[in-house]
Amino acid sequence: MNGRSHMAVNALSAVTLNSMFHTVGAAYTWRQVTTLLASTQVVHTLLSPLLLYKLTYYVLVVLCARLPDVDRKYGRVLGGHRGFTHSCLGILLLCLFFATIITSLPLLFVLAGMRIQPVFLEEVKVMCEAVLTGWVLHISADALTRGGVPLLWPAPTRYGFPPKSLWRFKVGTIWEDMLLWTVIFGVGFGIGTGVLGV
Repeated sequence: MNGRSHMAVNALSAVTLNSMFHTVGAAYTWRQVTTLLASTQVVHTLLSPLLLYKLTYYVLVVLCARLPDVDRKYGRVLGGHRGFTHSCLGILLLCLFFATIITSLPLLFVLAGMRIQPVFLEEVKVMCEAVLTGWVLHISADALTRGGVPLLWPAPTRYGFPPKSLWRFKVGTIWEDMLLWTVIFGVGFGIGTGVLGV
C-alpha cells in the first residue's frame, strides 16, 4: 500500500479496534462527545489521563503506519523490502522488546531512588501498544496486496488475504483507492450510527 493509504487505514482501524476491545478505555460516541463538550465537566475531561492515553494511542498508531517500511532504506540488513519487518518474527521481537521495557522500567526507577507515577507507567504501556498496533495494521494492509507478506520469514513464501494473489489488489491502482474509501465510509458510518466511537 502507499504511505497515505497506510496512515488512513491505520487511523480508522485503530478506531475500530478501540471500539471493539477498549484498548485505551471505552469509546466515546459522537453523542457523548457533544454532550461532554456542552457540559461543565469539559475541562476535567480534557485534563484526564484517559484523554491523554487516547491521543497518544491514535497519534502513534498513525505515525507508525509506515514504520515497517524502514526496510526500504535498510533492505539488505532486514531481508529486503517486505522481509523481516513484515514477519511474525519481527512482531515477536517487537513484543519482547516492549515487554522488557514495561517490566524493567519500574525497577530502573526504584534503583535510581525515584518514584514512578502510575499515569506515566500507563502512558508507556499505551505507547508500546500503539506502536505494536500500528505495526500489525501495516502488515495486515500489505497482506491485501498482490505482493503479500512473508509472515514466516526467512522462508520466502508470501501470504495474503484472500489467499489467491489474483484476487488481491495491485499497489497504486484504483482498487487500492476503492478499498481505502470503503474503510473510510464504513468507519464513518459506524461512528455516525454510534456502533463505533473514538
